[in-house]
Amino acid sequence: MLNGRFNLIGNPYLGFLDADAFLLDSDNADKVTGPIRLWGHNTLISEANVNPLDSNAFRFSANDFALYNVLGGVAAGRWINVSDENTTYTGVETPNGILGFGTGFLIKGIADDVVTFKESMIAPDNGGADQSFRNIANQTGDRNNNQTESLPPPPPEKSRIWVNLEQGTIPTLGTNTNQLKQILVGYTQCFGSECATDDDNDRVFDAEVVTAQSAPKIEFYSFKDSISTKQLAIQGRNVADFSGYDYFQLGFKVTDAGSYTFTATSDGIFGPGIKDYYISDNGVLHDFPYTVTFSDNEASDTRFRIVFGERGITLKLFIEGYYDSSSDQWFQ
Repeated sequence: MLNGRFNLIGNPYLGFLDADAFLLDSDNADKVTGPIRLWGHNTLISEANVNPLDSNAFRFSANDFALYNVLGGVAAGRWINVSDENTTYTGVETPNGILGFGTGFLIKGIADDVVTFKESMIAPDNGGADQSFRNIANQTGDRNNNQTESLPPPPPEKSRIWVNLEQGTIPTLGTNTNQLKQILVGYTQCFGSECATDDDNDRVFDAEVVTAQSAPKIEFYSFKDSISTKQLAIQGRNVADFSGYDYFQLGFKVTDAGSYTFTATSDGIFGPGIKDYYISDNGVLHDFPYTVTFSDNEASDTRFRIVFGERGITLKLFIEGYYDSSSDQWFQ
């Protein structure tokens, strides 16, 4: 591994590699930092894509990187595929952390050292979701399961909310021109010496967005709190710290005017009938899906939040005031 650089490596085993075990192994703790980056192949080569190193090179889109860390994964966007029988399929493929034989991925090194693979990292099966990040969905017929969402079975120690911000309506034909950005927020138990922390750059539970140099039409991210500036695609917190007064601050920027929809999928304590969550739009609560209209180049880091609990006085007070966790007091 090269310190400070993204290194291309892959699953060396004939079986499935458990990405959680790889990231959490004590021998890798001082060598690599998450997230794992998986190439999604959602968009075709285009001169509109920015290559900061060589303007004459084949230019892919950095938005096609799907991300995965110990909290979970976020998709690279929406894929469109036409099978050999001319049937069109579309979906959002979220990495489940189980990497097939030969699957390559990028991982950032934090030391000039050799990364460690162990047989204990081999997963017993494919995790319940047959995934491949090795084919070009726009050009081959490999993705034809007609599923609009591909999420792994929910582990009991993780409680997560995947939020999509998508422009327009779901496309039904052609190449991938639909703009979609997915983020993940949630809570997890501690794993050995690793634990989600108050830091907004936790080694295995937080992941910054991949937007640098890629000129995305949609930027969508979360913040640790209302004063943080680090834009996160994946944000994990310790479930022991969960409170009904928690919230996740969201930020966005869109280049094109039009209709956009927030959709959400969840597991763990955010499953149906357990703990409710809503999107707050300038203090007004809405269920998912929630559709809004944006203007050209509209952006805000304060307009939207994910909040928890039941509708009523508690959430109303929460939105109008603030909660000081250090003193366990509520202030108007």
